[in-house]
Amino acid sequence: MAVDGLLEGLGCTLTTNSYLWYMSNVLVIVWCIIHGKDHPLEVPEEPGYDQEIFGRFKERLEKIIGMKMSDHHLALIARMLDYTNKISGEKVDTVDVDPVYVQMLTYDLVAAMSRRVEIGFDRDRVLLEGLMNHMVPLVQRIRSHICIKDDIVGLLRPEERQLYPLVGQACTEVELLKDLNNEDEVAYLTICFMASIHRMRSVPYKKVLLACGHGYGTTTMLKETLLSEYQIRILDTLPIYRLSSFRDWTSVDLVLSTILIGQTLPKPCLVVNPLLQPEDRSAIEYMGIMKKTILSSYYSIEEKLSFLDPPTREKVMKVICKELGYQTALGFQDTKRFSSFLRFDCIRYKEGSMEWHEAVRISGAMLKEGGYIGEEYIEKILCFMEEKGFYAVTDGSFALLHAKGNAGVYRTGMSLLMTAESVVFGEKKARAIFCLASRDTKEHIPAVTALMRMIKNADLIPYLERCGSEEELYQTLLDREFEAL
Repeated sequence: MAVDGLLEGLGCTLTTNSYLWYMSNVLVIVWCIIHGKDHPLEVPEEPGYDQEIFGRFKERLEKIIGMKMSDHHLALIARMLDYTNKISGEKVDTVDVDPVYVQMLTYDLVAAMSRRVEIGFDRDRVLLEGLMNHMVPLVQRIRSHICIKDDIVGLLRPEERQLYPLVGQACTEVELLKDLNNEDEVAYLTICFMASIHRMRSVPYKKVLLACGHGYGTTTMLKETLLSEYQIRILDTLPIYRLSSFRDWTSVDLVLSTILIGQTLPKPCLVVNPLLQPEDRSAIEYMGIMKKTILSSYYSIEEKLSFLDPPTREKVMKVICKELGYQTALGFQDTKRFSSFLRFDCIRYKEGSMEWHEAVRISGAMLKEGGYIGEEYIEKILCFMEEKGFYAVTDGSFALLHAKGNAGVYRTGMSLLMTAESVVFGEKKARAIFCLASRDTKEHIPAVTALMRMIKNADLIPYLERCGSEEELYQTLLDREFEAL
């Protein structure tokens, strides 16, 4: 009732999850007061809050618990409400942390870890989504100088302790995270990456029955492709007419056929081309069949060598690791190609120098002419950058312009302005300037994902900087996109 009165007095309405989160934090503070314990959260600066309303709340709470509470405890409760209001909402666009910036930080961290550990972490969608959700409050804590003390480092297992320093080193390569000195924050990130490694170790193989319609030759060709690319076990290969007499359906997860089957089967059936097409691959993955990463093969082999003594197994695995070269395997799982977001008519090459305001207007004008945005979105980009600064600019590499929210956006799309001379953004500079417009908080994700892959895995920016025309830029984008697939 005391908390409800506080929220009502402040005119603050929380979602159900946010309310429960805030209540739990208030109860923890009350517990600390009653038991004379120090609360682990530090408040480096006293937050601004309504003294009168919080003062009434303090008096009421003191009567409830029968004890006096300090101004520091009240400041903690005020900070928690401010934090809850900003961080724990259910919609990311209500938070004062830009989602595109969060995605860039996440992909930079994943790319840095992939290089250090030589594991394709960018294949793990669960990791990417989890890190992006974790990154929002992490960014807010860094900006608010909030230091957590959970002693997570002490809970790390031996294998996580080996990964921990590598995560710390990877953070030093990422903007904003490079100054992250909190051990527990790094430990939380370590747990995320270790969970990803465990997932890649344990992805189950699907048991598949192949149905042959065009002859055993085409099916054999399909079989070789499936075994080399996907995590499957092919139980048998049967002609269509023998499916009706097949009995061991309990061991089958899926039937793959090269021709339409004119009968109902007890297990799901998917018809594919003997030479797999992009739509076939998308359908196969939609049915839950994972692509065979070289990493998963590496761990599978390691498990099967358990009969060897540890030193011998380690020597064998080093040879296999070198021969597999799993660090060079790149994957791409998004269904939308980058070229579907950035079209030729939204690419410009400009000679001479220009200020960043002009670069923003030229970039936005291309999207406006293409019917993607209105003039108000361009103004919002300018205001957003003047207010928040140039964190969306990677010095010496590229800029990704965007506004907060989707007001003035009619279609999701992107433009590219390539300048002969670097455009100066405060203390940063870049020649490749991308401008993004998204109708919602999700529709742009495939475009940003593809762009990050092309930059990290296919050296996109150096190739773009060697171009001198729109035609060369567009062809380079297509070439680098293919390279990153």
